[in-house]
Amino acid sequence: MGNFRQWWATNIDLQYQKYLYDTFSKNYTWNIKSPVNLSPAYWDNPYFTRYQNYQNDKRERFAGNFSLSYDLSKKINILGRVGIDGYSMILEERRAVGSVPAFFSSNIIEQPSGYAVTNLRFTETNYDLIATYKDNITDDLSIQALAGANINAQSSYSNAQTTTGGLYIPGLYTISNSVASPARPIITDTSKYIYGVFIQASLGYQNTYYLEGTFRRDQSTALPKANNAYYYPSVSASVVFSNLLKQQWLSFGKLRAAYAEVGSDTAADQLRNRFIVQTSFGNNPVYSYNTTLRNADLLPQKLKNFELGTNMQFFKNRVGIDLSWFRNIAFDQILPLPVSLSTGSGAKIQNTRELTTKGIELSLNLTPLKFKDFSWDLLLNWSNPKTRVTALREGIENITIGALQGGISINASLNEDYGSIWGSDYVYDPNGNKIVGRNGAYLHTDDSNHNFGSFQPDFIAGLNNSFTYKNFNLSFQIDWKKGGKIFSLDQYYGSGTGLYPETVGLNDLGNPVRNTLANGGGVILPGVMQDPNNPGHYIPNTIRLDRSISSQYLGTDPPTAAFIYDASFIKLRQVSVSYTFNKNFLKNSGIQGLTVGFTGSNLWIIHKNLPYSDPEAGISSGSIQGYQSGVMPSTRNFAFNLKVNF
Repeated sequence: MGNFRQWWATNIDLQYQKYLYDTFSKNYTWNIKSPVNLSPAYWDNPYFTRYQNYQNDKRERFAGNFSLSYDLSKKINILGRVGIDGYSMILEERRAVGSVPAFFSSNIIEQPSGYAVTNLRFTETNYDLIATYKDNITDDLSIQALAGANINAQSSYSNAQTTTGGLYIPGLYTISNSVASPARPIITDTSKYIYGVFIQASLGYQNTYYLEGTFRRDQSTALPKANNAYYYPSVSASVVFSNLLKQQWLSFGKLRAAYAEVGSDTAADQLRNRFIVQTSFGNNPVYSYNTTLRNADLLPQKLKNFELGTNMQFFKNRVGIDLSWFRNIAFDQILPLPVSLSTGSGAKIQNTRELTTKGIELSLNLTPLKFKDFSWDLLLNWSNPKTRVTALREGIENITIGALQGGISINASLNEDYGSIWGSDYVYDPNGNKIVGRNGAYLHTDDSNHNFGSFQPDFIAGLNNSFTYKNFNLSFQIDWKKGGKIFSLDQYYGSGTGLYPETVGLNDLGNPVRNTLANGGGVILPGVMQDPNNPGHYIPNTIRLDRSISSQYLGTDPPTAAFIYDASFIKLRQVSVSYTFNKNFLKNSGIQGLTVGFTGSNLWIIHKNLPYSDPEAGISSGSIQGYQSGVMPSTRNFAFNLKVNF
């Protein structure tokens, strides 16, 4: 998809590409090296890629658990259980002879062809022993408490092998069919154990006042011995004030407050640096230093959370509201942070300082209409969480989370919103007009440190409407995301290579913009240029920009700011229709309930600001968000539902 959205020549007939592959079974394609060399210069025939450069995997998974519960008395219960979840997986990668050379598997140089196989195994086992105590101390006071221990054992194994220098015999996919000596296998075998103990106690008084506290201590082998223990204290309290007010208009009302701390470790093998095996030099083994430095002084990650909220229902649950305010403080997060390349590595596993997330969550339920055979129910959810970088290690003002194609980076800057997108900007005159250079293209800044905003939205919301008439139900949900920034690498490349509609058409002279300048082509960009007769002053631009060939070739690309968009959208997320049959209809059938339905999801993007793509689509996730490259087209999904109860 990156090819189609960024580089693909729009006059290429895909059916002819299919004909070439079906007829010759070779990598004949549209971008040949020369009239006498039919090898592809840049891109493989897509059908050659589909049928010869493919990957496959096989995964076998096992999950199971065993538990034994015994009541020592009416008040005390002992529970022991063991749960296991694991899988084994084989991944195979193929790159056929005749392909365009490319990076393949773990090879550090481009390969003309190759084969790689990876064997993976992962197992997680939990052992729990829990004692529970329940009692009504008085008619008004109840208590529930538990104490227990947990052992979490994780083991991971990987064995990756690849050919080197290509395949000696075309079509034979084995490691031994390597042109050069194959690289030595890269084997990792790690394990991690977490030993935990915990207690919990809950008090309830008159079914109105509730108090709960918990405490847990974990000790992880993934952390250094001096810092391998972390704790989880929490306390929460609530009052069901509707029991005190006892008003007819108030169906239910509760106030709640909670405070909690959570600790966590990191992945195995983050403490000691190591060497990684590479392709042998003759009979001599070769090793490289790890590209990310380990850290033997890591601290456990921690999160503090505080929340205040209320839940109220009015007029026999016809109107309800659930409102909460929260603040999360995450500190000592473990991340690979950039370090000087003089260390021999580009990053080091380190503890960052502090991220603070604040926000409000609101849920509103409403039944505007309710009759004997008809009802209309409405549910609204709204939230506006924002995460800011409130502290970093001494001497650090910014952490580059990711440096990406297109000249942009995703950053965590001190006292700024987390996930800010940096890149190059236009150059402006004192009046804020974009300045055009001597070649007719916009000037842009020499640096790429201009902050265009965070990928975090201002808020997200969802509105669900449900209409019920007798046995029929119709519901639909609308989702709304407001704000946030997104960079489109597809637009960045595709606008320069002429894939998008705005790169064609007629210019102010009535000529095709893709004509050469000598033939009246090109465009005059809106903006200003230097006044040749008055240095330091600017006049409206009159320089024509050449659009006859790629801007990447001409060096006339605009700055990255031109391809950063508002990621807002409004979507018709889902529509559902169902019918529930009467029990009389099911009489004597042995069926207690029968419902049939039809559901459609992701049906319509009502509004968006990002052209040619769904703002939710992309390869980005986790900390790397707000970035799109070669995204797949969005799909509408339809499903038929049948629910039978016996």
